[in-house]
Amino acid sequence: MLPALARFPAGLALMTLVLVSPAVPLPAASTPKKWKADRNAPLVKVDEFRLRTARQGAAAVSLGDYIYVFGGSNWAATASTIERIDPAARRVEMLQLKPLTRAFHAALPYNGRIYLFGGQETAVDYRDEVQERFPGQPNRSGLDLVPIVTLKLTSNARAQTRVEVFNPEALTLAPLFSMPFARAGMAATVIGHAAYFAGGTEFGRVSPGQSPRNDVYDFTTGEWSTALAMLHPRECPAVTVDRLMVVAGGRQNDRGLTAVEIFDPGARAWKFLPALPRPVAGHSLARLGRWLFLFGGYDSPGRVIAYDLVHRTAEEFNAGLSPATHSTAVTHGDRIYIIGGKPHSEENELDLIQVFALNPDHPPE
Repeated sequence: MLPALARFPAGLALMTLVLVSPAVPLPAASTPKKWKADRNAPLVKVDEFRLRTARQGAAAVSLGDYIYVFGGSNWAATASTIERIDPAARRVEMLQLKPLTRAFHAALPYNGRIYLFGGQETAVDYRDEVQERFPGQPNRSGLDLVPIVTLKLTSNARAQTRVEVFNPEALTLAPLFSMPFARAGMAATVIGHAAYFAGGTEFGRVSPGQSPRNDVYDFTTGEWSTALAMLHPRECPAVTVDRLMVVAGGRQNDRGLTAVEIFDPGARAWKFLPALPRPVAGHSLARLGRWLFLFGGYDSPGRVIAYDLVHRTAEEFNAGLSPATHSTAVTHGDRIYIIGGKPHSEENELDLIQVFALNPDHPPE
């Protein structure tokens, strides 16, 4: 385990803010429809509309009347843009800002600003591979060899350590300092005046691997420190519940986890809750009421798991979720918005915004 509260140097000075042009609105989508869901599902899909850009591994924050969506990746390598969602109007705007290229990063609100941390930059390379073949003819035909060109697509992931701050009122974006370690897919939450970053994938070795690190950034002093390391190194999302960081499931190497853990900054300790009913990885996570909801993932991209924080029990069900891995979940008011994702590894990313609400027909507590 890492020693508690080891100090890192303070961040660099804030750089000049950059003014940008206003956003361009997208017309509202068509009238919502009903989606199939299990009769006693605690959560059901109530609406669906679209992003301006398909993406997976984005970061999203609910702040004021809007949801802000940052970055992510798609078939074109990265979606280095910011979209602003007006949930009440079912309207999406593309802001005229260019954040650093990153996916699987963290976006955290503090004092009316949104801070972007870490993540990975994915660059897509195209390479021509030439082979001599007889297209449609047997080899013994005696015809001249014809070169067949195949376009090979490869991707290269690089770490992104820089931190940026977004001002939603002024519509400005500015770079700040760097994180002490390059990480992507880390659990990230704000508790009090500090941001906590647990787990994730580190890129500082020969091959990337999951980390147990638990780094802390103090918004008031601008200093980094370390807290007690995770019990299970993993790449996973997190939520804040009563000044606690809660992580559920996640990826460790090539397998999913069932572990549900909470980090208590006051006690400087990790604790276990009862496990999930099955391993889950590549999912998104949000809290609504007494529930944690886990959406999609590698093995069951169209399923949802509800974790009851009061009774500490879990159930899996169909809520009408369009299959998605690496989507982004954010709670806004009494709704959960599932943003983007990818149905399967061989398919393109989604431009969907899927909206869920608690099922009024679900048996009460």
